[in-house]
Amino acid sequence: MLVLGFIAAPVAMAGDPLAAGKQVYDRYCMGCHGVNGEGMMPGMPNFSLGERLDTTDRDLAERIRQGNGVMPGFAGILSDGEIDDVIAYIRSLL
Repeated sequence: MLVLGFIAAPVAMAGDPLAAGKQVYDRYCMGCHGVNGEGMMPGMPNFSLGERLDTTDRDLAERIRQGNGVMPGFAGILSDGEIDDVIAYIRSLL
């Protein structure tokens, strides 16, 4: 019975990009970008105010893959789908 719960959760997550994106954000991004995207360190964008979100998803995905300033790149760590989901999530923080 317990195993079914673990199997059902990822399936439900796959159909909900915001929930999947939040899961990725919480694991990889929240430490620097904050719980609500407010930015935890000087120079971090405040996603809740739309900072650095005035660009295309393609450009944001490239920044996430390659890194940007002090932010490390996540190419090879996050899949394209995970990157798309986290972009959808950070855009929802507005």
